[in-house]
Amino acid sequence: MKYVTKSVFLLFIFLLMASPACKKSTPQPDNPELIGSWPGSTSQSQVINFYVDNIGGTLYLTSLKFIILFDTGGQQTIQAYSTSGITPVSNRYFKYILGTGIYGQSFIEGTFNTGNMTLTGTFKSYSPTNPSDYTSGTYYCSKAK
Repeated sequence: MKYVTKSVFLLFIFLLMASPACKKSTPQPDNPELIGSWPGSTSQSQVINFYVDNIGGTLYLTSLKFIILFDTGGQQTIQAYSTSGITPVSNRYFKYILGTGIYGQSFIEGTFNTGNMTLTGTFKSYSPTNPSDYTSGTYYCSKAK
């Protein structure tokens, strides 16, 4: 009887530890359907890509890449990647500061539309070779399947 009681007790402890209530899970963010890849194009006919991921229950951009063409010639590749997140997505909106120049901030911002799973936004940046060349544009992305 002593061994049966001990066996039942051990079985109870095992089942308790194996239950879903004891397992750690990542909290779900608002709008989890936004997680994934968002390819698109800019108003300058350049490719743009974003990736959105869930980090501790908050949506973050974890990568972005695009090219800006400047009016005075030349181009700049904007690229960022971080597994801990580049910038948070809050209420389907984000803004990532690229830097600050003599005329203000360089940035990219965007808003996700969960109705048609699109991402639209604007960007502004200074030429690395001519600080008075302040270029801006728009972009449009759709969630990759």
